[in-house]
Amino acid sequence: MQEWMIEGMPDFEMVNRAMQQWCINRATAREYLRQAYRNWKTDKEIELENRRNAKIAELQQLKYTMKEEYAGTPNGIRAILSIEKEIMRLSGLDVQKVDVTSDGKSVQYMPIWGTVDPILDEDTTDHSSKED
Repeated sequence: MQEWMIEGMPDFEMVNRAMQQWCINRATAREYLRQAYRNWKTDKEIELENRRNAKIAELQQLKYTMKEEYAGTPNGIRAILSIEKEIMRLSGLDVQKVDVTSDGKSVQYMPIWGTVDPILDEDTTDHSSKED
């Protein structure tokens, strides 16, 4: 069942598949599912990649089990988008922003509110008179 969890299979589908493959009743299949979730959380030997996949599967499950009353609302859409963003981050599909203007150095910009920018304050007009 943990492999199915990694694949992002919904709980009800895992229960149905377990009933078919292992010829067990629904209550036993649900108990197996509960044990799989419990063991998943306590097993310390799971690799980081498996944990990442499990978190992605959990997020997908959360997305698929959203209540119908929220599914088409703006708040529901925002929730789905934040879940998708987290899934992308965990999958390594997000774009890392790089500042190419500073050669990788930290740029500290301090606005100078209330003062005149020294560059703009320079008087560039030629005040010399031609009569001299």
